[in-house]
Order: sequence, then structure tokens, then C-alpha cells
Amino acid sequence: MKIIPKSITLIIIFLLVFISLSAINAAEHNITNTTSGGLNRTVTDAGNGDIINLEEGIYTENVTNIIINKNLTIIGKNPQNTIIDAQKFGRIFNITSGNSLILINITLLNGTSSFGGSILNNGTLTLENTIFTKNNVTGSGGAIYSNGTLNIINSNFINNTANSGGAIYSYDNNTLNINNSNFTINKANNLGGAIDSETGPYLILIILISLIIQQQVKEELYTLKIDMDHSKDLI
Repeated sequence: MKIIPKSITLIIIFLLVFISLSAINAAEHNITNTTSGGLNRTVTDAGNGDIINLEEGIYTENVTNIIINKNLTIIGKNPQNTIIDAQKFGRIFNITSGNSLILINITLLNGTSSFGGSILNNGTLTLENTIFTKNNVTGSGGAIYSNGTLNIINSNFINNTANSGGAIYSYDNNTLNINNSNFTINKANNLGGAIDSETGPYLILIILISLIIQQQVKEELYTLKIDMDHSKDLI
């Protein structure tokens, strides 16, 4: 594992520029929680690089097994009132190799699968001001199973459960960037109440401020103070 504090500013600038450039040529799709076909249909109909804007509401129609086979941005009004609820019927997003998904101002709730309760990431996933809560799996990655690049900014993971990686499982030799985010009462029966990472030297954990992480493993509650010198305690 290596910690690269000097890269923080460059990564944030890159993400902001990427989002801005994507928006220049992107078509926008505005939907509500009553739009015919739901979010899944909108994603299918969207073009590469498009933006999907979600009005406030709880989205339950056609919100499971959404295949991301292009580059998309999905933006809610705010995570408290823009909620994608899988109702424990399945995983929400599946990002295929070579493709990307940016999620902003959204809550992902009640996703479930054998791994990656809310999201299976085989491409690039960027999260900003998102909440993942009450997602669960029988295997690894209660909220997210990442086999690609995962960027997390100003986000919260609350009460997600798995056998390993209560909130996040990051697979071998992939990149995980975490900036100013919180992990609270996530539970793993085996390893990594908050995060279980099997990454090699390519793992970069970027923590701008100290975090209080509460992670529950085998019914025991641990409270960890995380800073740049102890970021390995996330694992």
C-alpha cells in the first residue's frame, strides 16, 4: 500500500475537469420516480456521455440489474430526498469493463446480491455526496464490489453488511481513492467491517481529514480514528 498525499489536489481537479468536459457534449435526460420504464429504461436509451437528472423522490420501478455499458452521469437533487430503493430485489448497478458511472447527490438503499449489493464495478465508478445504506450480500462488498477504479468523495456508508467488506470490497490490483467520507456501523462476518481490500501496491487511500469509523465484526463494535498515518486501519 502507498499513501500519496500530494496527489489529492490533482485527482480532485481531474475529476472536476472530467465531469465538466463530459457535460459540454452530453445530452440530458430529466426523469421522476413516475417516469415510464423507470431508471433502467432511461439508462438503456441514453447515449454515451449523457447525463440523467433525477428529481426528488423514491425510485423503486426498474431499478435493479441496471447495466452500465457506456459512460454515464446520474445526478440527484440531494441524497436525503433522491433515493434509489432496490427493495431487496437485487443489485442496482453493474458497470461493465471499460465504462464509467458518476453518481452525485443520491442514496442507494436495500440493494442485495451475492456480492456488490448496490454496485458491481468492473470499470470506473466515481461517487460524490452519495449515501449507501442497508445494502447486504452473502459474499463480499455489502454496498460495492470493485474490480476497477473507485473514487469516493464526501460520501457516507451506513449499516451495510457482508461476509467480507461490510461496505466495500476492492479486488486485486485496483485503485481505491477515498476523500472526506465516513463509514458507520458497517458489518462483516469475516474481514473488513468497513473495507476489505486485496489490492497490491496500486491501492491509494486518500484521506483529507481524520475519520471516525464504526465497524462491527462478529457482533463486536470497534471505533477507529483514522488519519494519514493509520489509514491502513481501514482495511
